Amino acid sequence: MSVCLYTPLILAQELPGEDITERAESGDAEAQYLVGQSYKKSQNNLLAVDWLSRSAKQGYTQAQYELGKMYDQGLGIPEN
Repeated sequence: MSVCLYTPLILAQELPGEDITERAESGDAEAQYLVGQSYKKSQNNLLAVDWLSRSAKQGYTQAQYELGKMYDQGLGIPEN
């Protein structure tokens, strides 16, 4: 059984007339944060870290905070 990890999300936080996933893929830091949070809530920590990292690299402070919490808890990152 194969699972597609990049299935588009339907987010509760979606703004009227806007597709959050499309905005995230085009580089919108806030949308990337929302997609990351959605994956985190669904316990897909690998994709949550991916999207939160994209947002955090752009200086989005909420994403930086959430990413730091995930690193601290060892979620979505390989053990070393």
